Amino acid sequence: MYPETTNAHPAIRRLKPRASDFWRADSNADETTNNLYLRIRTSGAKDWHVRRMKDGVLLSIRIGTWPEMGLKAARTKARDIINGVVDNTASLKAVSDEWFAQRIERRYNRPKQIRQYLDRIPAGLLTRLMHEIDRLEVSRALQHYDRTRGPVGANRLLAIMKQVWGYAHKFGYIPDNILSPLTR
Repeated sequence: MYPETTNAHPAIRRLKPRASDFWRADSNADETTNNLYLRIRTSGAKDWHVRRMKDGVLLSIRIGTWPEMGLKAARTKARDIINGVVDNTASLKAVSDEWFAQRIERRYNRPKQIRQYLDRIPAGLLTRLMHEIDRLEVSRALQHYDRTRGPVGANRLLAIMKQVWGYAHKFGYIPDNILSPLTR
């Protein structure tokens, strides 16, 4: 897309909005794709995304906005995501908010219901880094939720948390989905 020089910014700056959003793919020096895309919105905003196919599904994750994140930083972040590098700085709150924005807010008619469940996750878990949380802690939080709110709510919260952990695993925030063995 753009050479790795200081002249990259003017090339990005010249991309003007159109009647609908459009994407520009980045490529490596050898003209191979690196899964990094710049999305130019109708408003003129420019967002970096990593897009890739996994298990037959197109995954797209927004990694930053231009010009706050330059081309070099976006390429580095995209390479880390594609190579499965674990992000050891992501809290459960940060990842669940990202999952909600990417997967729920745009697609659900009533995203507020999902948000209510996310807001009920204990604060002690939300502030922790995802890779430090173990299955036993989540299981105990769900048991407490079952006692206070009932089994239906606990099952729904478990389903939502499994989706969050699956998302975190796919995008490299955690090495493994520790919640997949949990059942209702």
